[in-house]
Amino acid sequence: MPPIRIEAETMSLSTYRIEANSSASGGSLISLVAGDSAEVGTASFTFGGPAGLYDIVIGYYDETDGTSSASVYQEGTLLSSWSFNKNLGSGSATNQTRTQRTIATGATINSGETFLIRAAESSGEPARIDYIEFIPIIPPADTTAPTASLTATNITTADSTTYQFTVTYADNAGVAIASLDSSDIRVIGPNNFDQIATLINVSVNRDGTPRTATYQITAPGGTWDLADNGTYSVSMRANQVQDINGNWVASGAIGSFQTNIAAPPPPPSAEPNFTPIRIEAESMALNTFRIENNSSASGGSIISLVVGASSETGTASFNFNGPSGLYDVVIGYHDESDGSSTVSVSKQGTAIGSWTFNQNRGDTGANAQTRTQRMVATSITVNQGETFQITGKENSGEPARIDYIEFIPRTPGTINGTSSNDLLIGDAKDNTINGFGGNDVLKGNAGKNILNGGEGIDTADYSQLTRGIIANLSTGTVLAPLFGTALPKIMPLGDSITEGLHRVDPYPGAYRIKLWQNLGADSLTTDFVGSQVNGPDSLGDRDHEGHGGWTINQIQDLVNGGILSTHQPDVVLLMIGANDANSSSSLTTMYNNLSNLIDRITTLAPNTQLVVSSLTPMNSVVKGSSKANLVKNFNALIPDLVSDKAAQGKNVMFANAGGSLTVSDLVSDGLHPSAAGYSKLGDAWHNNIVDRDTLTSIENVTGTGLSDKLTGNGAANVLTGGGSGDVLTGGGNTDIFIYQTWTEGNDTLTDFDTTDIFRISAAGFGGGLLAGTALTTSNSNTGVFVSDVSPTAVGSSANFLYNTSNGLLSFDRDGSGEGAAVAIANLVGAPTLSANQFTIIA
Repeated sequence: MPPIRIEAETMSLSTYRIEANSSASGGSLISLVAGDSAEVGTASFTFGGPAGLYDIVIGYYDETDGTSSASVYQEGTLLSSWSFNKNLGSGSATNQTRTQRTIATGATINSGETFLIRAAESSGEPARIDYIEFIPIIPPADTTAPTASLTATNITTADSTTYQFTVTYADNAGVAIASLDSSDIRVIGPNNFDQIATLINVSVNRDGTPRTATYQITAPGGTWDLADNGTYSVSMRANQVQDINGNWVASGAIGSFQTNIAAPPPPPSAEPNFTPIRIEAESMALNTFRIENNSSASGGSIISLVVGASSETGTASFNFNGPSGLYDVVIGYHDESDGSSTVSVSKQGTAIGSWTFNQNRGDTGANAQTRTQRMVATSITVNQGETFQITGKENSGEPARIDYIEFIPRTPGTINGTSSNDLLIGDAKDNTINGFGGNDVLKGNAGKNILNGGEGIDTADYSQLTRGIIANLSTGTVLAPLFGTALPKIMPLGDSITEGLHRVDPYPGAYRIKLWQNLGADSLTTDFVGSQVNGPDSLGDRDHEGHGGWTINQIQDLVNGGILSTHQPDVVLLMIGANDANSSSSLTTMYNNLSNLIDRITTLAPNTQLVVSSLTPMNSVVKGSSKANLVKNFNALIPDLVSDKAAQGKNVMFANAGGSLTVSDLVSDGLHPSAAGYSKLGDAWHNNIVDRDTLTSIENVTGTGLSDKLTGNGAANVLTGGGSGDVLTGGGNTDIFIYQTWTEGNDTLTDFDTTDIFRISAAGFGGGLLAGTALTTSNSNTGVFVSDVSPTAVGSSANFLYNTSNGLLSFDRDGSGEGAAVAIANLVGAPTLSANQFTIIA
């Protein structure tokens, strides 16, 4: 084929002008003569020749009266740029200065591609262009066959109905896309499995290289299960895929994949019992100690050294009859302000703790105000049958009153599994749980836990929690907010430390700024409520109920005035009492007033979660030691007071937010936090109302009995919502959604597709469903699947009804009987759903 020459004067010109010249190839050229100085011109055209490989040459004039520059682009991509800087001995456009330049060699050019020449005039040289020429390159005959490479992941989970893999074809000239079809690939496996794969799609639907084809096979027997384990060989069939020059991909094996579905885990061992073991002091063997009736005591009685000789010493002993294990040991006692008794506790004759009754709890009597507890040992090993002894010594008017001893079961801080299938359960504190090998179930319980599944298919189980969770396997985080997954109304309630307005270094927005930021970082949307408004614009919701200078009783008056019914908060964050202490109120008065305030809030808003915080410290140098100690003593009373209210069934909990600050976090008035102090306070509030687990190597999640948001990752995940109203997102791959009963419905499945599976419990749904028996699409005694724009149940057995117009999946236990259908899930986007996407289990 001869060269293809395109004269410059035939191109589409911008700024460039045509100039007649007898030395030019077509009698004309283009230039920037007779215009402004230093002009820039372009000339463009569309290549009309056949596709192929070309050398590209440009003809131009390189004169000695300047140094023009030019660039050539193919489809917007720069091919070459150069300067007109040859010395050809003349300043004119003549045969002497006519020259050419090769700007590309072996370039691939397709018919219809656009080329553009861009040139800039310099001095007297007007960037004269004559032509561009495409010189075909005739390649040698192609005898190289295309290659095929397999990408196939192993199958490790049951229930999927199909399996997809990819084959990438590559060739020096290009793959002929028309040769790809559903006859290319054979898969051979265990149990005489032999199947020709179906072509699903190709990465680029035109000739070229490389090209990646996705193929699919159907699982033996309809679903992948334990019986299908083994090696599956993938082979290229002869004369199926060729390149554009007719060379075929060689036949033969191109790789394999494994099916390695684990056997179901054995029934888990019984879960550990984390119920505390309380032994009332009056039930122990007493020496000198005497039993005293007391209505504030946990069992209605205590032991004491009242009504005896002065400075008596008494003992109370018992044998531990609970199961052997790790325990925290707590003593309940009365710490009165009329002396300083001493007490020690021993196990098998060895002391495990001792202390002095020296708190100032504001009363000399044995009542709820002076009742307290002390952790005397943490995570100690206690064996059944071991002997414990409490020794108390009377001092002045304080008779060493003891209420009970309590053993709180603990797990080790780090819990490690084995290579088998383990059930690993943490306690109410922060735990690190490592599954290691096997298919493990990890339960962190409350607290902030680290769960690492290790090898195998592992499940993070939150069915025991009483808060809804937000779990995301792709980010490895699980949030358990105090308010669950709902949009909460939070009322920050208190004084100027809630408001942030005070005379010295005010900080409008107070701790609410950092709390709002932290909730936002967790992607938790909240609504702060209250009658007051302040704070910077960066505080997204500036409402609150903080009142500078107010006391506990003033807040109670506000509550009695209807502030809770007006704003209807879901959560109240209460920090109050600083102004009472600053005005030197008595400790007993502050205690009683806070007790009354808690009662009023929980009575008027029984469904609102009240969170009561300790106070921030006072600086004794500025405010005096009396006020500073009053705050400390008041803070010591709050946890027990809140615990008593919670034991009465009130919806209240304690948060030691104020304890996160020291006097160095206060401004010069010795009372209010600094900006940094408010930031710490916001962190502390957030830490108390949002628990967070960190997940690693976890494939499956089981939610709570409440509304959860569960999101998988790119792997195959098993998601079990547990309650109703869950939002479930598989996250890609073949995901399984488990439903144990029909009452777990009203869920939203955001990305369900044709590869996903519903796993349904026959026992929980009933209606004739049988484990291992597939649904039919016609009348059946063992379950029917009906799919239509307006599906109608058939027969009298269980019906799964799928509305193809809106994506609603419903369940009707008695088919066309009198019982109504209940919503199971809304499938966003109304994807295709078929009967073979249901697996019935026991």
